[in-house]
Amino acid sequence: MSASSRTKSKNQDRFKVRRILEITTAINENKKASDLFKIFRDILLIDLEIEQVVFLALKDTEWGCVINEGLGDWKCNFDVDEELLKFKDITSLGMSETHKLNIFDLLVPVYHKKKALGFLLLKDLEDESMAVSNLIKNLNYIQSLANIIMVAIENKRMANAQLEQEGIKRELLLAERIQKALLPANLPNNENIKATAYHRSYGHVGGDYYDLLETEPGVYYICMADISGKGVSAALLMSNFQAAFKATVRQNLTLQEIVKQLNQIVTESSQGDKFITAFLGKYDSDTHELEYVNCAHPPAILFNNKMTRNLNSIIPGLGMVDNIPYFEPETYTLGPNTFLTCYTDGVVEIENVDGEQFGNQRLVTSIDNFKGKPLEEFIDHITGDIELFIGEQEANDDIAALNIEFI
Repeated sequence: MSASSRTKSKNQDRFKVRRILEITTAINENKKASDLFKIFRDILLIDLEIEQVVFLALKDTEWGCVINEGLGDWKCNFDVDEELLKFKDITSLGMSETHKLNIFDLLVPVYHKKKALGFLLLKDLEDESMAVSNLIKNLNYIQSLANIIMVAIENKRMANAQLEQEGIKRELLLAERIQKALLPANLPNNENIKATAYHRSYGHVGGDYYDLLETEPGVYYICMADISGKGVSAALLMSNFQAAFKATVRQNLTLQEIVKQLNQIVTESSQGDKFITAFLGKYDSDTHELEYVNCAHPPAILFNNKMTRNLNSIIPGLGMVDNIPYFEPETYTLGPNTFLTCYTDGVVEIENVDGEQFGNQRLVTSIDNFKGKPLEEFIDHITGDIELFIGEQEANDDIAALNIEFI
């Protein structure tokens, strides 16, 4: 090799090193993927004088054509799964069976940990004066640059995904703490009334809430509520609802007035983004009267040894409409040893392996089979029937139930 050739070669090597440094600096400065592809494009077309370049790259879960140069109006519309994923190594395309690939001389696949990240299609400049083409001379350099860029983009994507997952975990942890704070630590258990409750979260923390408050001797307010949506925002709105419920029931208001106040609070707090379904009741142990209103919630079930009755919805959910239409609460006079079961939709909408829901009728049947047993056995009885029904199927919603015996 002549002195001039050696000098030229050294200059080219220094230039390559500078270009690699330019790319790594851009990566370290957290430049956008489009900026990295522009540098790569300039290297291929200007520095190396490659005639035609197409670079298909994986962006999140979709393939896109990030470089398409030298082909005029040619459309970059490859079916990557069918046409390109079979290539694992640098491949000469002159005799390719695919007509679109025959346009190019070489295909350079980019893989990272067996995952395809990109496919670089190159056509060399036709120059008979060159003993060895620029494409062949610089193939290792080109492959290295493609790998550096795509692995950096993939690492950034994975890092962002990890940060997002950590953020989701923190949000779920906060929502779970709020959820636990919503639920009462103790429920009344006296000569007038007994209560047990059950709550189980299945990962997507929402804002199930139940309560049984004695506001004055022998007077009890019942609440079972469920919010649309999951996560911190739902839990916070339900926390606001909990505070509002506890405040309004101590103001000596009618059940109609309580519902209207709660609807206004939910409407203003959610700004139309969420709503709350709720079963609200008032029980007076002196008169043995249960007064209730169901706001688009699954029907509570009232039962004793002689009857079983669904307490169905009579008005929209709280926050569904600005103004609750006129309604009259339903009232029942209860005999001794009458039970009330309130629950969220996770109980009746839970599915078995065939996609069949447990449903209200199975819940009623389970309750009928429970009659004559003590309240303390109710939770085990109902959850046992649910688990027998779903088998190995994973539950996909929270489950909450409040069970009350009127003595």
